[in-house]
Amino acid sequence: MTGSLPFLLLFAVAAAFSLYELVGPGANGRSWLSNAEAHAAHVVMNGVMAAMFAPLWGTLAERVAFWILAVAAVVLVCRFAFAVRGGKGGEAGGSAYHALATVAMIYAIVLMPAGNAPSHHAGMHHADVAATPLAATVIGLVFTVDAIATLVLAFAMPARLLESSAADYAAQKAELRRSALPHVVMDAGMAIMLL
Repeated sequence: MTGSLPFLLLFAVAAAFSLYELVGPGANGRSWLSNAEAHAAHVVMNGVMAAMFAPLWGTLAERVAFWILAVAAVVLVCRFAFAVRGGKGGEAGGSAYHALATVAMIYAIVLMPAGNAPSHHAGMHHADVAATPLAATVIGLVFTVDAIATLVLAFAMPARLLESSAADYAAQKAELRRSALPHVVMDAGMAIMLL
């Protein structure tokens, strides 16, 4: 995956935007796309994908990315458990989804066989196997469906994700739409990587 400047910039901008939202006014959003956990997950995921396109991507960078992702996965699984125990379904769903994304990224970096198929990117994977494993295909399709659903819900039907009776509905809608963009970039990157 190394060496593609447009992809490096896309993922870097998405990560930087999520970082701004995390430390800025959007960190305490009300939807699973705009809360601090989602912003942090998007910083990590998009940041690692940006690093994959950097010229320095290699064994050391892969190891660093692996450990960052491993810690993030553990934190997200713990947050999922606490959310389930606390009866917070929306938070649990967001934590579970981002934990899945993190584990899928670890799989793609460490275990997924490469190949000569056009959907795989030289330099990212370790083996020379042409077929995409079924698990990777299924998870890649989950990311594809989520990217499409997120775009549709955030931009065409935001009332499905927000409390439409809230006094600040317009502000919530704008926040949701801003937060959807790095999420969709993350989804698309994961789908491309896995399919």
